[in-house]
Amino acid sequence: MADNFYFEDENAENTPPETLKEEQKMNNVEKNSYDENMNNVDAATKNVNNNNFVNNHQNYYNVAQNQQYQPYYQPNYYSYQPSYQPFFNQYYQSPEQMKLHFEKNQVKKTANFIGIGIILFFAFNFVFSYILGAFLKTEEAINFIMDPAVTLELNVVLSVLGFGISSIFILKAQRVKASELISYGPPKKGVTFAAIIAAVGFCYTANIAVTLLQSKFQSFLPFAQPQLEYPEGIAGFALSVIAIAVVPALIEEFLFRSVIMGSLLKYGKAFAIFTSSMLFALIHGNLVQIPFAFLVGLVIGAMVVETNSIWTGVIIHFINNFISVCMDYLSRGMDEGLITVIYLFLMAFLMIIGILGFYLLSIKNKKLFSYDETDHKSTSMQRFGWFSGSASIIVFFSITFLEILAMQLSSVMNIM
Repeated sequence: MADNFYFEDENAENTPPETLKEEQKMNNVEKNSYDENMNNVDAATKNVNNNNFVNNHQNYYNVAQNQQYQPYYQPNYYSYQPSYQPFFNQYYQSPEQMKLHFEKNQVKKTANFIGIGIILFFAFNFVFSYILGAFLKTEEAINFIMDPAVTLELNVVLSVLGFGISSIFILKAQRVKASELISYGPPKKGVTFAAIIAAVGFCYTANIAVTLLQSKFQSFLPFAQPQLEYPEGIAGFALSVIAIAVVPALIEEFLFRSVIMGSLLKYGKAFAIFTSSMLFALIHGNLVQIPFAFLVGLVIGAMVVETNSIWTGVIIHFINNFISVCMDYLSRGMDEGLITVIYLFLMAFLMIIGILGFYLLSIKNKKLFSYDETDHKSTSMQRFGWFSGSASIIVFFSITFLEILAMQLSSVMNIM
């Protein structure tokens, strides 16, 4: 009789056996019916997602906004008892607020992964420089390190290892592969050539504009950047091309366009392009390169999205740096007037093909650089604010500020 479900009556001894059996049967029927109903409720609850759950209790939220908690009825084993506790925390007063809170947490989480990855790059460079400095005790060692060829080789090592560590950390933290973020397949047919010449033309047009703008402030704000010498000869030219054009095009595009921009594309294309370009510019750490690098990052990111391939960015980055190396070697031992003529001719040519490239792209894509709105409740500005306000990104901003300040102070001291 242990399985029987009934309430014992204090007058049960005076109740006829037949009556007790009938009450037991009725209680068992009620229990079975209740258990069946509860199983149905549990099954239905499992199939209801958060949005539907909130929508089904919209009346509760309307009351909660007025700080009036009306009782809702919660089933227990025997009956329904009133409860005055809210279903959710008061913060979640509407589905929109729930989604905003979720988006904020996701953006900050991604930002912290990216920020920590970039901080690891700075940490690696600091440790490497400290160890290297410990060995530079003799004049012979210092002269060896100051050799242009050795300096370029060290830059290659630092770039590959530093950016590689950053990239691996960001990917591992998010538990994704780089190929899942950005396509590594061939660029989209019909637009690749136009995208490349448009981007290269834009880069050199932006270079002229930034140079002219900086010259206006040079008198009272001297812009400083690290000076890098290229080694002499054919072997020196080949090494310079590898260290300045090939390696940065591969490793920097992998980190900033594939890993970082690819991680941010889920929050919107425009947001991802702008934010990754900002980080790409700031990591250069000097006022001369930051404005130009930001504009270059914008156009490379846009072309990678337009052609749906990381290789478009690699090619644009390589061509941009390769022309710079060629111009440096070409100008050696040449008359200054002839160099000016060649430079102006090159600038005019690149500007013309850049305009042509943008025209061809606009024909191929009527909505060029017009990115569709995402289904986020937050705006791009909100997401950028959450990203910039993340702890690791603030640390990165602080490191960059100190690096720029140190570079400027060093330049001022040298002038004095």
